[in-house]
This record gives sequence, C-alpha cells and structure tokens, in this order.
Amino acid sequence: MLNESVRSGVPFDQLLPEAIGRMLDTLTRTFAFNWEEKQEAAICKLLEESTYSWHKFEEILARMNEKGEKELGEDTLFNNIQRLNAILDGPQQQEFNRWVTSLAEKNLAKEVGNVPFVPYKGQTFTQKQARVNQQYASIYGSSTPYLYV
Repeated sequence: MLNESVRSGVPFDQLLPEAIGRMLDTLTRTFAFNWEEKQEAAICKLLEESTYSWHKFEEILARMNEKGEKELGEDTLFNNIQRLNAILDGPQQQEFNRWVTSLAEKNLAKEVGNVPFVPYKGQTFTQKQARVNQQYASIYGSSTPYLYV
C-alpha cells in the first residue's frame, strides 16, 4: 500500500507534514469502507516512520485533510487523534494513546521506543470490525466519511 512509488523514494521521515496528513486523511476516512489489513498497517507505518518529534506529529495532525493545509486550533488536533483512534480497538487504542503521551513527554520518537500500535491480522483484524463501525458512527454520525473518495 505504501510502496516506493507513493513517496518517490523519499524516506518517510523526510516527507512533509502536508503529504503525511493527506495520506492519513485518506487512509482513516476510507478504512471502514475498504476494510483492509494493509490500510491499518500503512497508517501505523506512516506514523512510526514519519514522526520523529512531537512538533512534527502536531504538524501532521493539523494537516489531516483533503488538501494537506494547516488547520489551526487544538480541536483540530484532538479531532484527528480521535479519527486515528476510531480505526483501533481497545488494546490498540491504549497502545496508541501511550505512544502519543510518551511522544508529548519526551518530544523525540526515538526516545519513545515503541510503535504507535500493533496492526492486527487475520481473525483478530476481522473481529474488531463491529467496534470500528460503531466508532465511525460516533464521529461521523449519519454522514459518510467518504465525502471525496
């Protein structure tokens, strides 16, 4: 899903927040519709390999939209963290929230020492679908998250 052609050979940690934000926007928005393990793994890989500091993570979150343009305000950051959490189940959410907290406290990802969350495979991945659908409904209500897919 995230192969060499997606990033033109540029290492993930050198991609601009605009590019990462747009990719995460698309991946999180279409996750429940596509329901692919590779999509969850791609989200984890993007976060793990592109986020080297708290500041960059904030910049990525601020740009999680169709155009990758920076949106101001804490609400934007929290809403986008909520969107990332919506694709995860309970244990994954706990992992992700610990990663976010550690990144905020330590500032550098290399000091955090763990991945944002462990992507699921096979039956474990399939079993979380109902929960993810409920979480999507709580975020998007009756409207669809696929407005421009």
